[in-house]
Amino acid sequence: MKKVTAGILVVGLCACAAIAAPVKVKADSLLKTNDVETVMGKLKGAPKPDTGLMGESICKYENADGQWVNVSVYSSDKWGWKKGETSEMHPTPLAGLGEEAFWVKRGSDVEVYVRKGANLLEVDSSGGIKFAKPIAEKALANLK
Repeated sequence: MKKVTAGILVVGLCACAAIAAPVKVKADSLLKTNDVETVMGKLKGAPKPDTGLMGESICKYENADGQWVNVSVYSSDKWGWKKGETSEMHPTPLAGLGEEAFWVKRGSDVEVYVRKGANLLEVDSSGGIKFAKPIAEKALANLK
């Protein structure tokens, strides 16, 4: 039984790895600190790069007031999944961003999603759309 369970686990992990296409763009390369501070005010510390559970590249920013913005880059093959996940949150389209864009409110936070070429940009913010949209615009300018 243990061998069968271990085999299923290995196959499952391999299948998940195959589904999560590698991200070629690093989120921390999309924004300069002064670009973020123009929108959020003085940052509390250095940006914090990370990798998410689905292989996405993440960069976290926090200002001196404790408000935060997280910038994530996924492979665009996650676009349909993200749209489905947020469909009941009344997504609001955002014109002029990438090939397709929308934002949703999740609790007191805002999430902006933008599809551009092979990439999906997600910008989450505790500072609302007034932080998330301009940060997304600045990040998109550097997203190839």
